[in-house]
Amino acid sequence: MPVPDRQPRTQPELVVNAIKKMDIVKLQKLLSEEYTYQSMPKERFLEKLKVVFDKFREMGDKKLDNYPGHCSEKYCHFKFKGMSFQGITSNKHLDLILDIKKGHVIDIFECNSFEIPDFDKRKEGRIYLDDRLSFS
Repeated sequence: MPVPDRQPRTQPELVVNAIKKMDIVKLQKLLSEEYTYQSMPKERFLEKLKVVFDKFREMGDKKLDNYPGHCSEKYCHFKFKGMSFQGITSNKHLDLILDIKKGHVIDIFECNSFEIPDFDKRKEGRIYLDDRLSFS
């Protein structure tokens, strides 16, 4: 079941909300220049994320649902928490880990082994932020 909409209060909640709305301008304001995201500078990360949002929009998605989960790969980022963002129309998804420290998102990166506990709705396919990860 997707996370219900409610008024975001924290910076991580605002980031998730901006991704759900596919709002690059809002993410530009929310994410810090001092961190890298998926091992790239903020601007490059946002350029790649905009391409993903454009793909969702081309498939008819106006916003994304989000499902909480975690990395299930034991030798990777095991149990790191994140969100699977799924197109409401397309059912395509983007699985992201959000690394949060002291109440702020300090990294966002894709997960190839994302698990959503008790998730019964199969996702139709994945959209990749980084094409190098599309092997799985």
